[in-house]
Parts: sequence; C-alpha cells; structure tokens
Amino acid sequence: MNRITLITTSSILLLAFQTSHALSYSWDNGEPSSNVWGDAANWNPDGVPTTNGDTAGFFGGSDLAINLVDGNYTINKYTDGFGGAGFVHTLYASAGGSLTVDINTAANADGLVNATGTSGSTLRFNNINLTVNNTLGGITYFKNNNSAGNIMLFDTTSRLTVNSLVQIEQAAGGEYQLNGILQPSLAAIRINSSNVSFGVGHNSSNFGQDFVLLGAAKVAVDGGTVLNTGRKFQVNTSNAELELNAADAVNDANIVVSGTNAFLVDVNADQNNMGDLIDIGGTLTIDLDPSVTLLAFDDSSAFESNWAGGTIAITGFQEGVIRFGTDANGLTLNQLTAIDGGAYSLDSSGFLTAVPEPSTFALLAGGLALGFIMVRRKRR
Repeated sequence: MNRITLITTSSILLLAFQTSHALSYSWDNGEPSSNVWGDAANWNPDGVPTTNGDTAGFFGGSDLAINLVDGNYTINKYTDGFGGAGFVHTLYASAGGSLTVDINTAANADGLVNATGTSGSTLRFNNINLTVNNTLGGITYFKNNNSAGNIMLFDTTSRLTVNSLVQIEQAAGGEYQLNGILQPSLAAIRINSSNVSFGVGHNSSNFGQDFVLLGAAKVAVDGGTVLNTGRKFQVNTSNAELELNAADAVNDANIVVSGTNAFLVDVNADQNNMGDLIDIGGTLTIDLDPSVTLLAFDDSSAFESNWAGGTIAITGFQEGVIRFGTDANGLTLNQLTAIDGGAYSLDSSGFLTAVPEPSTFALLAGGLALGFIMVRRKRR
C-alpha cells in the first residue's frame, strides 16, 4: 500500500513539476552569430522551448530572416509574427532536424500560427521534418491570422507528418502552399474556408489519409498526385472547390458529397483514374476545360443508393471525354437520370454520350415520314 501511495505521489509531483516548467518563449536573437533554435541565449527567457508545454514565438524581425532548427524539438505551439509586407521568415533544419507540434489537450487548439499583422508576409518551412502529434485527441489548428495575403509555405524539401487531426483555418484571407512531401500519416487533414495549393514539386502519394473540405474551402492541385487508392475528398459543407490543374492529380481516390452540400470540381487537365463517385447526396458540378480529353471515373454503379436526391451538373460537356468504368454498365439508369436531368447515356466503352432532345427525335421522325411519302409518290 505504501509503495502504491509513493508511486502515485511521485507521479503527481512529476506532473506538477512539468506543468510549472511549461514556458512561453519569444525569440530575441540574443546570440545573433548563432541564429539557432538550440541556443538558450536566443530566447526570452533564456532557455530552449523543447516540451509539449512550451510555446515558441517569433515577433518583430527583418525581411528574409532565417532560423535553424538544429535538433529534434517538441513544442506545444508555434506563433510567427515576423516582419511586414512581403517579408519572408524561414524556419529550416540541419541534417536530421525536426519539430513536433503537440497541443497536448483533448480540446481543439492552435498549433501553428502565422500571426503577422501586415498583408503579404510568408512563413516558410524549408528542409524540415514537421510532425503533428496530439495523443489526447484535440484538433490542431494551422492558421493564417490577422491579415489577408499572408502565406504559410511548405517548400519542396519540407516533410509534414500528420499523426493527429489537423484543421487548416483561414481567419483573414491568404493561402497555404503545400509544395513539399506529405509523409505516411495517421490522421486526415481538414480544410476550412481556406485556399490550399499543392505545387509542382509536391508529393503526397504516400500520405494515406483523407482530405475533409469544410466551408468555402478551395484546393488547387498544380502538380503531383494528391490522393491515392482508397482515400477520398469528403465534402461536409457547401461551396467547396477542387481545381485540378495537373494531369492525374488524383489516382483512384473517391469523392463524397455528403448531405445537401455543393461541390465544384474544375478540371483543367486529363485525369486517367479519378476513382469512384461514392456518395452524391448534394450537388456535384464538373466544369470541364476544352483542352481536357479524358476524365475517367471507376464503375460507380454499386453506389446507386448513395446518390438518392443528389445531382451532377456538367459544364463544357464533350463527347468521348467523361467515362465511368469500361462498358455501358458503369452507371445505373437512376444515376444517369441524376446527371443533368438524364441528358446522357453510356456507350459501350463507358463514355457519357448526349441523349438527343425530344425535338431532335421529332425532327428525325418528320424527316422519315416525309421521305416515306416521297417514295410512295415516285412509285405511283
């Protein structure tokens, strides 16, 4: 009994010690010759933010400031308030350097914040391993706060691992540029009313999780492949948009438009394998650029019951471009009826083809009747 009491008391004391030593550090560059994270003289108070109770903040500073993450550090929150319009603050790592953000709470909380109050400021992550890992279950927010035009940039040498839910937030405009590598992860990324782009050098082929779109979220894929087999874009609110500017930006992933939500897919490059349209409870609009020669979905006929009440509208329709499966059975009759009110059928190769208007049938029938009359007159 005494041993159990001793262990319990020791645990409480240890927790109290850790909590009491959780600090909020601000970068003051007290040792400008080093400019590294691990130099205690560079922080106020002197010390190094390195536990999931510590917060790290960068404020003031000049354009093109660069700070080196020289080891493996875990913090509770990172806030960047550097510079002014057009300023770029870069956080980069030496070989093996990494930063883990652990908000350490079951509640939702900010984890990564660009708080610069002047429009056009960029927080840039370069050659760094950044991991989000909150084992207590709360959502970690990435935020561009305060000013429209601010950017949070993960460049092509950065690596992001998401082991607990991340939600990308847009408090005042701006954008997120995910140009680096999305590592194999354990949790989805939620994008809420934010502009997120995946650049030409990005690679998320091994991400292995979903993207959940909330509010007026806009995702633009300018290069690489965003989602792979079995993953999905989950649309949970209206006015979300997916812009596919790169060929094969989606590889056998799925689209789910839940409830009565509206979702726009703007297709500007060929997509050879878009995956399934699993759930079209709301309205899916496909805007097809004239340059596109193929937009191929998997056979989605097995998901007919998930399309009840949903509709699909196609802008810029072209014959022989949009395909479901590889034969005439890629969609059911009820699903075809949901696409522009039944304006299309599937040909023997699975391509959508326009069904002639009733007036066209009437014109054809009239032509046949006239031809029949003329033939009879000639015979007389």
